Amino acid sequence: MMPVLAVSLPRTGFAPRMVRVSLTALLIGCLGLSAVPLMGAQGEAAAVATRTLLDRLAERQMPDVAIWVLERVASDPDAPADLKQEVPFRRAVALLGISRTESNAKRRAEILDSADKELDAYLKASPSGPRAIEAYTQKGNLLIERGRSKVDQAKKPGADAKSLLAEAAAHFDGAIKVLEGKVKPGEPITEVTNAEDAVVAEYRTTRDAIKELKGGGDEKQKKQKPRTATAAKELERLEEYEEQLQGKLIQTRLMVASAYFEKAKAFAEGSKEWTATVAESAKQFKEIAD
Repeated sequence: MMPVLAVSLPRTGFAPRMVRVSLTALLIGCLGLSAVPLMGAQGEAAAVATRTLLDRLAERQMPDVAIWVLERVASDPDAPADLKQEVPFRRAVALLGISRTESNAKRRAEILDSADKELDAYLKASPSGPRAIEAYTQKGNLLIERGRSKVDQAKKPGADAKSLLAEAAAHFDGAIKVLEGKVKPGEPITEVTNAEDAVVAEYRTTRDAIKELKGGGDEKQKKQKPRTATAAKELERLEEYEEQLQGKLIQTRLMVASAYFEKAKAFAEGSKEWTATVAESAKQFKEIAD
C-alpha cells in the first residue's frame, strides 16, 4: 500500500523515503517540494509539511491532486488527529475548485452536493478561530454557487423554472444564514454559528490580547509599548492580524449583501419578493459604505 504523502521543504534535514513514482510525485517536485511519508516519529513534522503541500496545491489550483493527498491522509492510521480533522474542510475546498471547471450541470451539482456534505461534517466539530471563519465563508460561497446554478438551469428551455427558482432561493437563504451575524455589538458570543460572528469572536480575542500586551487598564497604559523585543514583535503581529480581521468582516458583510442581490434573481422582476430582496441588498451595501 502506498504511504501517505506529505512533503518536506528543502534543507529541513529529513531524508525522503522511497515512494512510488507517479504523475503526482512529478507535480510535487515541480512545486519545489520533496515527498516523504506521513508516518512514524516524523508524523507531526510531516503534518506541517503536508499542510504546506495542500496550501501550495490550492494556490496552483490543483484540486485533483489535493483530493489524492487528502484521501491518503484520511486512510493513514499514523496521521495526527488534528490533521485528519481538517480533511473534510480541505476536501470541500478542493471539490469547489473542481466544480468550477465542470461543464456538465448534473455532474457539477453532484460535486457541489459532496462539498456541502464535507463542510457540514467539518462544522459539526465546532471549529473556532480562523478555521471557523474559513469554513463558514466557504459554506456561504458554496450555497451561493448552488443558487446561481439553479437560476441558470431555470433559464433553459423545458426546465421546471418554478421549482428550480424555489430551490435557488432556498440556497441563497442558506448562504445568508451561515454568513450573517446574529450577535449585536457589545453582546457576548456564546456560540459561533456563522461567518460574521466567527470573525467578531476572533477580533475580540485579538483585541483583548493587544490590550494585555499594552498593559490593559487606563489610556496611559494602553499607549505603552511592550518592554521586551518578543512582546513587541507579538504586538506587531496581533495588530496586523487585527487589520486583516477588519477586512474579513467587511468582506463577509459584502458577501451577505451579494447573496441578497443574487436571491432577487430567483423572483419575477417587480414582484413583492423581488422588491423586498433588492431593497435589503441595497440596505446592506449602504450600511457597509457608511
